[in-house]
Amino acid sequence: MVAWLQFRPVYLIGSFGEVGVKTDLYVEWLRQYCQAFFFGLSVKLLPAVTVAETGCTFRVNSNSHNLQILTGKLGRLTLLSFLLGYLTCVTCTYGSVGGKWTVLDIALLLWVSLLGDLLRFLCNRKPKDAFCIVGITMIDLYPKDSWNFVFGQASLSMGMGVFSFARYDDNFYSRNYAGRLKKRLQPKQADYSVFDGYYTPPISSTLLLRSCKTMTHEIGHMFGIRHCQWLNCVMQGSNHLEESDRRTLDFCPICLRKLQVSVRFKIAERYKLQYICFTVLRYRSPSGN
Repeated sequence: MVAWLQFRPVYLIGSFGEVGVKTDLYVEWLRQYCQAFFFGLSVKLLPAVTVAETGCTFRVNSNSHNLQILTGKLGRLTLLSFLLGYLTCVTCTYGSVGGKWTVLDIALLLWVSLLGDLLRFLCNRKPKDAFCIVGITMIDLYPKDSWNFVFGQASLSMGMGVFSFARYDDNFYSRNYAGRLKKRLQPKQADYSVFDGYYTPPISSTLLLRSCKTMTHEIGHMFGIRHCQWLNCVMQGSNHLEESDRRTLDFCPICLRKLQVSVRFKIAERYKLQYICFTVLRYRSPSGN
């Protein structure tokens, strides 16, 4: 295994919403799945947090009438400033490394200051030894006011992302969806009591399947693996849910080889662990089926 990856775990954090037994079981199930999928890396859970703990901006969606929390959208300036600092690493006076600041330090501070709510929270919570940190929530997300929603938002260069599985519920677009607010409320910012007892969809086998695909797809990007254009693969791009559902659960041989180059595992051992783990997870599914 590559030395710099050997002791750098993947961290999962949930749930930015209801914190309870059901949510804990769901996130732990995903952790075990992720552990087998990215064989050779350690996958750890961070303590679950509520929306109030994140201090995030939120709103009521004017179309679906459900609650949403702000992720923030990365602009070109933020990415450019980070890459400039990373590539040059020129030192300036008064700073952290040998009494000096690097351009990387300054760019990182600028980059963090321009991040959106959830991404800033994740950046602050990311452990120093982490390869990446992934936020998981059942509450809908939006990146900025002009957008209707977003399934997730990530910074691949910084190794962090947050993803919502709220819209993976088959009933989300139904008029009878339990997450629609009965009244067209416009709660005040910082009044997080509106999230108390807020509806979270039942954990069905379909939701678990979709969650696994999204989680492994996005973490795959953090290894530098781009959208697959060769074979049926979980790394294929998708423009809508039906297209995403057609993707397979695993990497194709080409993308699997790319992952193996990064992590240095034995492919046969990975498949053996996956078989054992997935067989066990099948009977421990939070969906009950």
